[in-house]
Amino acid sequence: MKQRILNLLLMLSLLICGASVLVSCTSVHVHDFKSTDIPATCTENGYTKHSCECGYSYVDNEVLKLGHEELTHEGKIATCTEIGWNEYVTCSRCDYSTYEEIAIDENNHDEIIHEEKTATCVEIGWNEYVTCSRCDYSTYEEIAIDENNHDEIIHEEKTATCVEIGWNEYVTCSRCDYSTY
Repeated sequence: MKQRILNLLLMLSLLICGASVLVSCTSVHVHDFKSTDIPATCTENGYTKHSCECGYSYVDNEVLKLGHEELTHEGKIATCTEIGWNEYVTCSRCDYSTYEEIAIDENNHDEIIHEEKTATCVEIGWNEYVTCSRCDYSTYEEIAIDENNHDEIIHEEKTATCVEIGWNEYVTCSRCDYSTY
């Protein structure tokens, strides 16, 4: 009897397994792949992606990343009125850049040196000073008119005679009406 029960259970198992195989065979999904080429970029590998609407996908035909195609750009010194930048690199294929801006340097003037001029009895003067060709920077300081800084002309004395007047030695200025006459 035991043998019969075992045989019966064995047959029942085979029947159940066979039925499940038949059921699974009739509902097998066949993948319908759509292929998409993903091109390589400077920083990412390229490949072909095959996808089925069921969500299953795989990739093949891998292409190695290209790396940056670098272009070098010269630097520019910041001035008192314009920003500058260090030498930098960009890529001709993507937006890669090593550009770094340098802020305006208010102390970086394009200096023009002006010689000093002594104040005279009629004109102002100044010490040596600096201006900038790009902005209104200036170290100019005016020196006021020096009323005692005449361009002196010395006139010799002349002795008076019975018909002409005379005078002592005196000084006049070639720039103004100053006189010690």
